[in-house]
Amino acid sequence: MLEFVIDVLGEVFIELFAEGAVEASRNSRVPRPIRIVLTAVIGLVVLAILGVAVAACVYAFQEDVGMGLLVLAVVLLMVFGLVTSIRKQIRKKKEEL
Repeated sequence: MLEFVIDVLGEVFIELFAEGAVEASRNSRVPRPIRIVLTAVIGLVVLAILGVAVAACVYAFQEDVGMGLLVLAVVLLMVFGLVTSIRKQIRKKKEEL
């Protein structure tokens, strides 16, 4: 039971940190160096998640080709969503200028 509580609290704190970091990285009132650091941390976390997903894809291909293709499709959807999100933010910033 204690492990479950610790797991839930950890998840909540990580989610709060992630949301706060994303909001702070977009806020112009936060100093520029802090926004750059927060953006870099967010980028590294996303790259780490994609790296784990690619490793899972390689492992799945070794075990079963069908499962490997499924994991590859999920990874490609994640990359597509990330690229789409970045493009939207860039367009939004250009419109604001």
